[in-house]
Order: sequence, then C-alpha cells, then structure tokens
Amino acid sequence: MDGGFEELGPFVLKDVRSTGEKIGFGAYASVEKVCIPGAVCAAKKIHSLFQDRTEIPAEDIRRAAAPFVRECRLMTTIRHPHIVQFLGVWFSPDSPLPTLVMELLCTDLHGLLEESAPQTTGERIGKKKPFFPLGLKCSILHDVASGLCYLHERSPPIIHRDLSARNVLLTSGMVAKIADLGVARIVSFIRGRASMTKGPGAPVYMPPEAVAGYRETPEKSSYDGTIDIFSFGVVSIFTLGQTFPQTLLEPTYHRNGIFRARTELERREHYMQTILELFPAGHPLITLIERCLQNSCFLRPDIQQVLQLLDEAKTMVGDQESSMNKLELIQAVHAQPFKESGFSHVSEKSELEERLRSKVSELNQLEEANQLLITQMEGKQAEASNLWEQVESLRKQGEDDLRMKDEEMAVVMEKNGKLHEQLQQMKTSTDCKTNYLETKLTTSENLVAEFQSMLLQKNKELEEMAVSVNLTLSKPRAYAQSLHKSIRIYMAIILGVNMLYIKLLRRYISMASKGF
Repeated sequence: MDGGFEELGPFVLKDVRSTGEKIGFGAYASVEKVCIPGAVCAAKKIHSLFQDRTEIPAEDIRRAAAPFVRECRLMTTIRHPHIVQFLGVWFSPDSPLPTLVMELLCTDLHGLLEESAPQTTGERIGKKKPFFPLGLKCSILHDVASGLCYLHERSPPIIHRDLSARNVLLTSGMVAKIADLGVARIVSFIRGRASMTKGPGAPVYMPPEAVAGYRETPEKSSYDGTIDIFSFGVVSIFTLGQTFPQTLLEPTYHRNGIFRARTELERREHYMQTILELFPAGHPLITLIERCLQNSCFLRPDIQQVLQLLDEAKTMVGDQESSMNKLELIQAVHAQPFKESGFSHVSEKSELEERLRSKVSELNQLEEANQLLITQMEGKQAEASNLWEQVESLRKQGEDDLRMKDEEMAVVMEKNGKLHEQLQQMKTSTDCKTNYLETKLTTSENLVAEFQSMLLQKNKELEEMAVSVNLTLSKPRAYAQSLHKSIRIYMAIILGVNMLYIKLLRRYISMASKGF
C-alpha cells in the first residue's frame, strides 16, 4: 500500500477473494464478484485512467491518491436503505488503484426496463415479457428520491453528479438503491488531463449548465443539487415510458430566419407523448417531470418537493401491482430456466409459481442475512477505524515525546559541554594561582628566617654593646641598667612587631589558598 494510499488503512478489507466473474463493464470501471468472509460482494475497479499504459508515473498515482482517500472517507459515513453500501477497498494485484468493494445487488434499473419493455404488438398480447406495474415504478422512483434526499440534506450536501438508470440497482425484492456514489468525483480527479469530458455523467442525463461547460477542483465544485434533480427527471421519463430518452432534437432550430432555443422538454417530447397518454393533465408525475427538466436550475424543485409529488402520485396510482406481476419481474431478473418455455398445464404452472414464491422468500431471507453481515462488518470496520486512529494518535504522541526528549537532551549536553569548558578553565587558573602562592609562601618563609637570623644577630650585638657600654662608661650603674632595660624593651617591641607581621602574612596566605 504505497503511492499515497497509506491513509486507506482503516478501509482495507482482508481475505478478499476474486471469483473471476465479471458482472459489468463501463467506460471507466469494471465490476466483478468477490468473496469476503460470510458474504458475496461487488468490486468496482476503475481502469480507464491507466488503460493501454505499461508504466504508470508516480505523479499520476499521487494525484489519484488524495481524492480517492477523501471520497472513501466520505462514503464510509453514508448509511441509508436506498443507497448501495460501501464496504471498503481491496488492493487487486492487477490494478494500480484500490478497488471499491460494495454490497452486491441483483440488477440495475436500466437493464430491467429494457428487459420488461414490450417491443411489438405480439409481445404485448402474448405477454412474452414481464409486465412492469405502474405502482412498482412509482415505488422505485420514490426509493431513488429518498436516497437523494438523504444526500442533499447532509451538511455539507453531497451531490451524486452521475445519476442514471444504470446507477439505480435493485434488490431481489425490487427495492431501489443508488449506486456509484463518489465514483464520478474520483474518476474526474484522477483522470486529470487524460480526459476531455466537459462534465460529469452521461450527456443524456445532464442539464444544460453541465453540458455547456464544467470546471471543478478538489476543493470546489460549480454544481449543486439541481444537477441531480434534472437527472432524476430523465430517469423518471425512462422508468415511466420504458424507452431510453435520447435527446433526438438539436438544442436550437431555424424558423423564418430566426434561431430559437429548444427547451429540454421539447428535445424529449417524443418520449413525453407516451407518458402523456398514460396520465391526465396536471397529474403529479407529469408535473414532476416538467419541473425537473426546466432549463434554469432555479426553476427546478428541491428534493423535498420531488418527494411530495411522488407521494401524491403513489396515492393516485394506488396499489396496482399484483404479486404475480412482481414475481414475473423477479423471474426476469434471475433468468429462471422456465422463463422461455410454455406451460402446458395450469397445475404445473401453479406449482412452479409456488416454487418461485418459495425461492423469493428464501432470497429475501438471504438478503436479510446479508444485510446483517454487512451491518456487523460495518461495526467491525468502525472499530478497526477507531483503533487505527488511536494507534496513529499514540504513535504521533510518542514521536512528539521522543522529539521533545531529544531536544531537551541536546540542550543539556550543550550546557554540560559549556560547564566542562568553564571548569577546565577554572582548574587551569587555580593551578596557576596555587603555584604562584606556593612560590610566594616559600619566599616569605625564607624572608622570615633571614629576618629572625638578623634579629638574633642584632640582639647579640646589642648585648655586646651593652656590656661594652657598662665597661667603658663611667656613669652610674643605675643609668647603665636603665639603658639596658630600654634596649631590651626596644628589642621586645621590634621582635613582637616582627612576629605579628609573620602571623598576618601566614594568615593571608592561608586565606588566599582556600579562596582558589
């Protein structure tokens, strides 16, 4: 998982096994059946971006990654009974892009409408094709509108942008679900300059503002919900008339030298005639189509108004579908072997109908079990996503703590280095001063010894002088004694001063040594 898709971690499904059975192929994606533990799912593989290219530039992969991850995050938050459930992604070995895995449904509305549409008078009389009751058509349209309502009323609103009959899938019980949500945006972004498409979706389903020009960035789209409302109007024409509503006429026509723009309704008037034959003027379904196909997006109804018109239509149509009609449709969907063979006996037909009803009941039970498994898987996926987020949070917190500790350690090491340098300088300075003081102390002791020796010599000379004075002078003895006493006092004073000086010098030397 590289190339920018690392953030898909919480959405990656494990133990996915491809069956190799292709169930659909389009302009930009193919669909195949895959198996996951406990369920069979559909896997949509986007392929047209890298079709016919042997080497894929890393820049294309990185460009594809960001919108892909963003749309996957969005699709995992969508939970609605009329929207095909996104289950996760799978990294197929034969595709550079992750494969989208979603719930598997029986068929799409486009195929069912073509399968059940009578083409000839003989088919209508012989009922060789299953009858599609009007009540069921209204129910399917109501399911689609309910899904759109959920999308448009989210905050911020979600625009499908590629609504068509092929993107409306049906369960075995004829419940409609919107498919390919987010795929149009993913393809739009990842194809980039490789695509010359001016707008999203099939042109026949697109409003004039989309066909005229299209510009979109990953941050901003020029479209709002009215593009889906227009597409829903086209789906309604196809569903009610059971003929694919190609825009047969040009947007403008020439009359008396004047060019006039045709409205979207006028461009589809051939198909509207069939529907107008079914309903009286002012019928809610006619009003619905006319309002949805307005050229101006400001004149189209919002999704709540669409639902209101469909509710009125269902009330007026009533419960026109019989159980047998619905069984015929399910029989067409599942392509039962006895579909093409005639029934020679009424009892045989009744027995087969009973068996078919039993199969339908079994299919409904299997669908409920499948939905339960999908719900459980969603819960497990949510738990895995939460655990992944917690692990990522703890990892980031640990990295931040380690980075802070490394920064603190670097600061401490820097301070220790500076302190070590200062201590080395102080030690060197102290050693120099200690040597200097030791030299001074030695010199002072030598001077004191010399001074003491000199004092002793002087004392001896004074004593000799005193004796000489006593002998030579003819003064009285008292004078001699007084002089001798004075000399002794003088010598004592000199000796005391000398000793005090020596004591003070030693104390100074001792204090200086302790200071360094």
